[in-house]
Amino acid sequence: MNVGRRVRLLLALLIFLISLAFLLWGFLPSVRERRIRRFDPGELQIPTPAAVLPEPAAWSAVLGLTS
Repeated sequence: MNVGRRVRLLLALLIFLISLAFLLWGFLPSVRERRIRRFDPGELQIPTPAAVLPEPAAWSAVLGLTS
C-alpha cells in the first residue's frame, strides 16, 4: 500500500468519525428551558395601516413624482 492511498484512507476515516460524532450529538436531547415573560394585552394589537404606511404625498416625494 503506497503512502498516498494510506493518507487518503486516514483522512476518510477521520472525516467519517467526525461526521458520526456530529450525528450522535444531534440525537442527544436538547436542554429544556422555560422563560416566563409578562406582557401588556395592548402589545397584542395589530397596528392600523395608517400608522404603518406614510401619507400618499410622502410616497410621491419619495418616488420623485412631485410637480
